[in-house]
Amino acid sequence: MVRYQRAFPFDAPFAISTAVVVTLRLGSLSFPPALHMDKVTYCVDADPRPTCVLDLASPDRTHRIQYRNTALQEQSHLLHDILDPSVSTGFRAFALDSEQNGIVVATGSASIHAYTIEKRWRVIQWLLPKEESGHGPNRQRSPGEQTTPVLPKGDPLALNRKLEDALADREGKLSNLRQMMEMVDVGMFEYNKEGVLLYGNEAFHRLSGVPRGNYEPMAWAGWVFEEDQTWLLGVWTRLTEGGSETFEMRWKGPDPSGKPEGQWVTAACVPTTDDSGNITTVSGCITDISAQKRSHADAVQRAEALERAQASELRFSNFIKHSNSAFYNFGIDRKVSKGRASKTWIKAHVNADPVQMRYCNREWFEVSGHPVVPFEEIEWSVFMNAANLAIVNDNWEAIVNTKKPNKFQFELKRTWNDGHGHEMRASVLSCSYPELGDDGSVVSVSGTLTDITHLKWAEKLQKQRTDEAVEAKRQHEAFIDMTCHEIR
Repeated sequence: MVRYQRAFPFDAPFAISTAVVVTLRLGSLSFPPALHMDKVTYCVDADPRPTCVLDLASPDRTHRIQYRNTALQEQSHLLHDILDPSVSTGFRAFALDSEQNGIVVATGSASIHAYTIEKRWRVIQWLLPKEESGHGPNRQRSPGEQTTPVLPKGDPLALNRKLEDALADREGKLSNLRQMMEMVDVGMFEYNKEGVLLYGNEAFHRLSGVPRGNYEPMAWAGWVFEEDQTWLLGVWTRLTEGGSETFEMRWKGPDPSGKPEGQWVTAACVPTTDDSGNITTVSGCITDISAQKRSHADAVQRAEALERAQASELRFSNFIKHSNSAFYNFGIDRKVSKGRASKTWIKAHVNADPVQMRYCNREWFEVSGHPVVPFEEIEWSVFMNAANLAIVNDNWEAIVNTKKPNKFQFELKRTWNDGHGHEMRASVLSCSYPELGDDGSVVSVSGTLTDITHLKWAEKLQKQRTDEAVEAKRQHEAFIDMTCHEIR
């Protein structure tokens, strides 16, 4: 609740009539009924001129005085001339006549200014001596001069009309403000200390789900999640004790079944006080942060997925590092490959940019026979049999062009001993898998090298023994043929 007060405590005789008390309650405009005296006390109580307000509608003459300022309380004898029924003078008649407004100077009495507000409230103010002197309507009259009321230049009726016009203009502006508040997406509300909703705009009811027309105390608690109620009641207690709070919370919203996760909002709440400093209401606003919460949840999910991927990658990396199979991964230099000669690509590729091997494990060095060096120093010509470069080149062309996995065999430079004094070149089986980039071209190739030398040796040995058996059989058959011929 915000109060706008404007007053002129020492401005001629119109202090009370120009004291304006405007109550702004979230855009609504209301005036205190019958000009509550506690609302104008502050602007006239400090006035050194004795002042009182009479209720002309009161049937009891002794209880007509609704207000008297401090100066009049210290000079209460001044009331005798206007309240004593035994006194019947023009001075008293003027003071109590609601139709007469102005300044009058009575014989043997102080000068007074009197006027009526709303045809009920009679304001009487005793003027100071310096205001009674001089010329014009406020000059001091001689003892025998007739006491005729004289209207000042500032007619209270005209001032009241101006005041009404100003308040009407303010009411129009506040009406526009309230209309604007109904249009914004920020929920605004006001509760009294008992938890009764005094005001809520459209956005507040839409975000919270609290229905309009529900004036039960603490009804808002039924529209928050049960697990949050205890915490929110603690927040409410701190607000009613004078603290301000900014926090995030969830409302059930207008459709709890369709949106079980609730409506996330950021709430900012402040307590408001009256003139005495007592807390009367709690006002605040709520802002929809569902999009931020969804973004946060998505970010958390992505972070968790990244952590899982990193953990999986670490496990796979450790597996490859200690595996008995040779793994490798190297990049394709597409600039070199586009301009290569058909049969010299491997050689051109290696010579043009040896920094192509991205990763290989310990077993790869064992199988290939390549010295253990940093990845960027690995050269295919060091471990590959030059006679097999064409085989490797053709199969590599197939991988790059078809973009499909491929398997092929080739011999290495290193030799293998069968344990019986026989040596042969080592052979490997390459199983390669291309990785495609965003443009669909091959950007890297991963694969394994498997040592198949012993299989090649067994294959060679088997072929050798098969050839020997065939030769022995041929020789045996030739011997039998020759023997039969000699017998005949």
